[in-house]
Amino acid sequence: MDQKEQAQAYEYLYKLGQAVGRVRKNAPTVNAEDQEQIYPLIGFDFPKDDGIRVYWQGIDLPTKTFPYKETVEKIDDLKKIMKANAWGVADLVKRNPIKAGILLLLYQKEIGIIFENLLQEFSQVLRDVEQEPSMYCRAVRELYRVFSLEKGEMREQFGKIVCHFVEYDDAYRYRVQDAIVKLDKLPLAKKPIKELRRLLQLLADREGIIGMKKKWERLRTLVWFLRFKPKLVKEIQSFLINLNLEELKLDDVDKAHARRKPDYKWSF
Repeated sequence: MDQKEQAQAYEYLYKLGQAVGRVRKNAPTVNAEDQEQIYPLIGFDFPKDDGIRVYWQGIDLPTKTFPYKETVEKIDDLKKIMKANAWGVADLVKRNPIKAGILLLLYQKEIGIIFENLLQEFSQVLRDVEQEPSMYCRAVRELYRVFSLEKGEMREQFGKIVCHFVEYDDAYRYRVQDAIVKLDKLPLAKKPIKELRRLLQLLADREGIIGMKKKWERLRTLVWFLRFKPKLVKEIQSFLINLNLEELKLDDVDKAHARRKPDYKWSF
């Protein structure tokens, strides 16, 4: 490695360390091996209203998430566990809603304990890669703001997990942003389950990928399941009503990257 290449490598590591140090609450020490942790970047900045923007070689517009490999892998592992559990419940409801309803009523306490333990385990895993809330992108920052309106350990843990999932999965984030601005808060206040199912059906109808379409339909089934949990419905209703939908709208950078996602009928 000549002097010029060595200088470029040191500059790269300095920039990488700067980004990781600002984005992560507990940042690791950055060394030469970490050059393989991310795709070739050419720079980043920290706008006040949008967390971090990362600029890539060969891509005109920046992305809004810093994809450090360790962070992405841990969050991806947690997503797989959560989705496996959620889809299992959704399939049970779809196959036999009466039996599912009876099981929920009979074992509410036990299910609550399982869910609480799962959140604690997830929070423990996220602790090492936890992101600073100020470094979330604008849309996720709005989710975090509303989660923070009410105190409670479980709500805090759940909010932290949701924010990390959405921050690091822009395929879902762009889709949710595209649909949630269609949320009608008047019907939401009167019939929240019906309004939620309408939005999820909208997402399913816009999908061209069979697998993604089935995921939205499964979530729609899970929302039906909420009729047995009126307290939870109230909390979800309050959360959605408090959202500032203007903060969730796709901006020009979002739209440019969203267009690269295949087989989805974007509203724009």
